[in-house]
Amino acid sequence: MFKTRRRYHESLLQWIWKHLEFDTRSIHTCCRKAMRIEDPGEQNPGAGPDFLNARIQIDDLLWHGHIEIHRDENDWYTHLHHTNPEFNGVILHVFLQRSDKRARRCDGTALFGFHLSPFLEKPLYHLLQRKQRAGLLPCAGLHQNISHEIFSSQIRKARGEYFEYKKNELIRFYPHDMTFPKAWKISFITGLYSALGIPRNRQAMIQTAQSVCKNPSMPKSRNRFIQSIIESADVDNRGKWYRTGMRPPARPDRRILQAAHLHYDIHHTAVVNFLKRDTAMWSHFMESQENAFLPGSEMRGILHTTVFLPALHFLGDLVDSNSIKNKSLETWNAIKSELPRSIYRPFEKSGLPLQNHMGDTGLVHQLKRYCRTGQCHRCEVFKMAIRS
Repeated sequence: MFKTRRRYHESLLQWIWKHLEFDTRSIHTCCRKAMRIEDPGEQNPGAGPDFLNARIQIDDLLWHGHIEIHRDENDWYTHLHHTNPEFNGVILHVFLQRSDKRARRCDGTALFGFHLSPFLEKPLYHLLQRKQRAGLLPCAGLHQNISHEIFSSQIRKARGEYFEYKKNELIRFYPHDMTFPKAWKISFITGLYSALGIPRNRQAMIQTAQSVCKNPSMPKSRNRFIQSIIESADVDNRGKWYRTGMRPPARPDRRILQAAHLHYDIHHTAVVNFLKRDTAMWSHFMESQENAFLPGSEMRGILHTTVFLPALHFLGDLVDSNSIKNKSLETWNAIKSELPRSIYRPFEKSGLPLQNHMGDTGLVHQLKRYCRTGQCHRCEVFKMAIRS
């Protein structure tokens, strides 16, 4: 039997149905009635059935209505569609994995079921099976069918999306009830705390930053400013810090101190300096720190690429400066980062062409927000692999 895991994304099944990425020539319902898809329907972006106003011929009758798609046939009941009148207009229940319980509407009438798996083309069927193997990406084993150009194009796309993703993270920290210079610095500073909280103290670091940034009477001297942040971190997040199993450089006491020194320098730097010096400001901050309070080289790279450059681009948005936005984006695209082996390993293990992408931040976004979240239908590599 074809088995799936909960991480498998239903939107991929919706994409398969919408684009009819299966053999439609001799399909039939679960009750063995011949079926022909006249119109798969319009995808529904809101609540209710997945596709609206479909036309499906079953034996000699043409049915007009809606389509609902699930991974498992039993999901009709798990999602309580049998109690929801909005689903009384569903004419066909499409699912990947079959069970022994036919779907019924809330008025008690049964609807036709369509078991999708037997009609998937072999490349797509095998790719979906491979997705379940630990450590492998969906395209594992088909790298010979994937051109370097398509893979490179997808990684470039992912790199651009990653930049927007990191910028949107900072926008969420932006307090709209404050004047823009102060609000922008708060979003930037909070982003630094957040990144320094990797891997397990991110939320506690964010709360520390937000608590300190709301304090209107922070001391002016560096030492007292730093001490105030350390005290706030202890008071506001007592019992919330993870310390066990962490390497010494990543422990909270070190990270808080590093964040506090950067916080002090940014807090006392006028926004106009960022406008004048743009990307050079990061080197200025790094060179002004004592070595004892500097994060390691890998973390400095993370802070530079995933916080400073998106923050600078966000500043360009706020002041309507294409020059600043272009400079930050050009720097982002040119950077080769120190990526952990955990990012490369799944691509290498799956045989995908990494030669020209070592240090490419697009790999991070590709792995985390395409491959591991089941967003295969948005990936050009996946589409090429199933159609080769």
